[in-house]
Amino acid sequence: MKNTNTIKAFLSVAIISLFAVNAFAQDGTDQATVTASANILEALSIDTSTDLDFGDLFPGGTETIASDAAEAASFEISGDDGAEITAHFSTLEDLTGGGDPITVTYEAISNTTDDTGTATAFTDVTASQTTNLSGTGELYIWLGGSITAAAGQATGSYTGDIILDVSYTSI
Repeated sequence: MKNTNTIKAFLSVAIISLFAVNAFAQDGTDQATVTASANILEALSIDTSTDLDFGDLFPGGTETIASDAAEAASFEISGDDGAEITAHFSTLEDLTGGGDPITVTYEAISNTTDDTGTATAFTDVTASQTTNLSGTGELYIWLGGSITAAAGQATGSYTGDIILDVSYTSI
């Protein structure tokens, strides 16, 4: 009889354990794991190698520097390969110095290679231009312009700031 009671007790414990395991598995909860990740792209950078240089000018004289001329300002933008960017000249000042300011009319061209011969003209130098960096992450921009000194322009050195802002527009 002892064996029968022991077997009954053992079976009771086994059955209760089976229901307990089922109860935990059927309580309506579950969990899953995902991984958060990010890929940081190369920051945009701008290098300048040439300033816009109108050189010497007599009062009443005019000087024009084409965007593809050696005296044109040049900018090299580097960033993530093929990324779309916006380029904007946020400051294009007139030249100021010893007398009345000298008005500058600006023009710009850009290319994904360091070649002014196949560059594309900006439609409006004062507006943002959207374009893509090359497959190696480069864009070149050249800025030229034209000035006319007044007949009575005071002698001296005249300068103005030019600021080019670039930013990613998408990935």
